[in-house]
Amino acid sequence: DISQLGSGNTGATNALRTLGLQIGLTTFFVDAFKGMLALYLCFLTDQGPKIIALVMVAVELGHCYSLFLSF
Repeated sequence: DISQLGSGNTGATNALRTLGLQIGLTTFFVDAFKGMLALYLCFLTDQGPKIIALVMVAVELGHCYSLFLSF
């Protein structure tokens, strides 16, 4: 459980420091991919700028306050 190691954060920096380069980079790229996927789906479905902005705010909030970590 990464939240029991290092700083207790589940992000890429703590993963890098405690578990090594490969896991740290994997964590970073998976986190980045989540945001890019949401944006790609918005463009793919031809959403307007307001919807895209709302989706990106939701991505940021979901990244900072994960459902899997009880917010």
